[in-house]
Amino acid sequence: EQVARAKQVAARRTPRAVEEVLYVGRLSRDKNVDVLVRALAHSALADCPLRLTVLGDGPERQSLGQLVTELGIAERVTFAGAVPFDGVLDHYERADVLVLASESEGWPKAIAEAMAFGMLCIGSDRGLVPQMLGEGRGRVVPPRDVEALAGTLAAVAGDARWTYGAGQRAAEWAQHYSLSGLREALRALMRHT
Repeated sequence: EQVARAKQVAARRTPRAVEEVLYVGRLSRDKNVDVLVRALAHSALADCPLRLTVLGDGPERQSLGQLVTELGIAERVTFAGAVPFDGVLDHYERADVLVLASESEGWPKAIAEAMAFGMLCIGSDRGLVPQMLGEGRGRVVPPRDVEALAGTLAAVAGDARWTYGAGQRAAEWAQHYSLSGLREALRALMRHT
């Protein structure tokens, strides 16, 4: 059912200006949400006022709220808190880009889900993320590198056709696997690394 919904959403996407950035996960230090917030406020994005929705909760919530205020981007960032899974899927439908640039990752479920919905994903160059987002299916950045993340966000925001194409390649790859079939996808990725 989720894969069918994702296919419908991905098929409806069209090249358009990137506006909505999404983060899904725990708000802990190792997830580097502060880096995403700083990247959003970076001068590289001065002409491209992206909006960020943060789904999740955790020990960094208060400090992230303070950082958003200090950087003067409170009107562009929404902290939605913990959201039921169906609500997360609703956000996958609306958002343009998912960012998950954690310190370490194995196989990030949020990236696989967002890919299935035809979203462009930006992930850290850790774990299986480079293989998942390889072959033009997304972008990778080093963790804790604000400049690299801001530059990548600016590049994808400025190239709606590439962003759309990457999202479609991501959807095609991710939709080959139902949630139960992802184990086989992981085995295939690991054989090629």
